[in-house]
This record gives sequence, structure tokens and C-alpha cells, in this order.
Amino acid sequence: MKIIINADDLGGAVRINEAIFELMAHRRITSATCMATGPAFDSAISGARLFPDCSFGVHLDITGNPSLTRAAELEALRKLANQSPRQVRRVVMTRPLKAAIYSEWSAQIKKLLSAGVPITHVDSHHHTHTIPGLLLVLRKVLRENAIPSARISQNIFCERQPWSRLLKKALWNHALRNLCGVTTVEGFADFATIAEAMAAGELRHRTIEAMVHPGSAGYDQETRLLSNSLALRARGGVELVNYRALVAGKGAR
Repeated sequence: MKIIINADDLGGAVRINEAIFELMAHRRITSATCMATGPAFDSAISGARLFPDCSFGVHLDITGNPSLTRAAELEALRKLANQSPRQVRRVVMTRPLKAAIYSEWSAQIKKLLSAGVPITHVDSHHHTHTIPGLLLVLRKVLRENAIPSARISQNIFCERQPWSRLLKKALWNHALRNLCGVTTVEGFADFATIAEAMAAGELRHRTIEAMVHPGSAGYDQETRLLSNSLALRARGGVELVNYRALVAGKGAR
């Protein structure tokens, strides 16, 4: 079983950067995604250069920090997300809104590439890249920038889920791999869920991404669990890898 431990929100704050890089130094994290919109972007880039054995991607953001393009449509979306991130998934993705998101995502990717970061994969703040109405926008930016991988929608749970929800997620993941043409892991969830599923012997995936948020408010318990070297090794047969290794091995593609 190969597991990528990916830290979201790199660049979101200095304390987040410091927490991520400390865990990378202790080999508890193998990958991270950087927010081009983050106020601590420059220190994130400086720190990333110290970890050539880790993979770095882009944490696409249209719901957190002010956008790079300052489009009015995106500011309205951000204000809605501040009230309730779930509301964003109910927004009708009109042609002007899709165009604004495409321009913003492109600008964020360009900012990382211009800083010398080879982008191995993408994910997003509040998982907005998994909104079905944005699939073709995502495909366009992935193809134009030759980005080889992207995060799938969560498909590992410790509690029973409605079959309709699981089906929607499976269909989106299938479309991501086949319509966007990227390499992906077979399973994805937050770190605590994966650790619990592993302890119960319920993981059957060959490749997995575990999402973590070190340094972010409300994630202290997750970071403590992550700092425990036994958290994902208790059952043995686990290899920690990054997204470059996933693409080289072709993952679930």
C-alpha cells in the first residue's frame, strides 16, 4: 500500500508553513499544495526549495483569500463561502463565472510556475475543483499546463454513506481520470479517517492520499496523530510516497 500524506494550505500563513516544513523534515509529510493567494506565499516557496524529495502542487483557491484577478464574480463567491462553504456547490456555474474561475486558476498556476515550482498535482480550497460544473474548466487548466495529477473526491469513509453519494463521487472520479486524462490515487480521505480505516483493516486500496492541515486552527489533534510515527505503520506494508512517485507508477490511471 502506497500512501501520500499531503498538507493543504501551504502559504496560507507563516505558522502553517512552519508546521508543514517541520513535519516534512521528520518525514511525516511527503507532499504539499501551495495557495498562490496566500499571504505567506513567498516563505512557502523558499521553504519548498529545501525539500526536493517531496512533491508540491497548487491548492486552487476561489473561496478563501482574495483572488489574484480580482474578478467581481469571484469576490461574490468568496463572500458566500465565508457564510457557508457548502453553499458554493449550489451556485449555478454560468459562462461568465466559469470564465472568471478559469482565469483565476490559470493565474494561480502561472504564479507557482513562475516561482520555479514544478507542479505535480492540484487540489483546492473547500474542494471546489470537484464541483461537477467545473470539470471542463479543470480539464482545460490541467491540459494547458501539463499537470499530470489531481486529487479525487473522497471515497474512503468510516461511516456508512448513502449509495447515491458514493455513486456521484465514483462517477466524478472516473471522469477526472478519463476525461481529464490524469493519474490519481485509488482512495482519498482526511488523515484521521484513513488511520481509523487502516486500524479496522478496512483499506483495500493500493494507492491512497491522506489530507492533513498542520498549523491550521482546529487541526491540533490531527497534527498530534500525524506526529505519531505508528499512526499509518501499525499494520505494516505501508510505503510513504509522493505525487511524483504516483505518476511514475501511473497510480489508478
